Amino acid sequence: MPACPNPRSCASPPPTGPPSPTPTATTLADLYRDHFHERRQGDPAVPVTQLLQKIQELGYAGSANLLARYLNQGGPKATAP
Repeated sequence: MPACPNPRSCASPPPTGPPSPTPTATTLADLYRDHFHERRQGDPAVPVTQLLQKIQELGYAGSANLLARYLNQGGPKATAP
């Protein structure tokens, strides 16, 4: 007869104590957050291609697709006026 008739209920006990905080995920585009914020304050409709060109000059190594996804998913949070 096995020591535990239901293996699911015999799994390791739940962790004790508070859960550990998860680190904030960063992307290559996060490094240029301040630049995006400044550029978009001056012209909210600045094309992604222009942003890409400028940050590539500053050393950005990511793709245009990564930058577009970053910006479309909320990227640099704009501050309310």
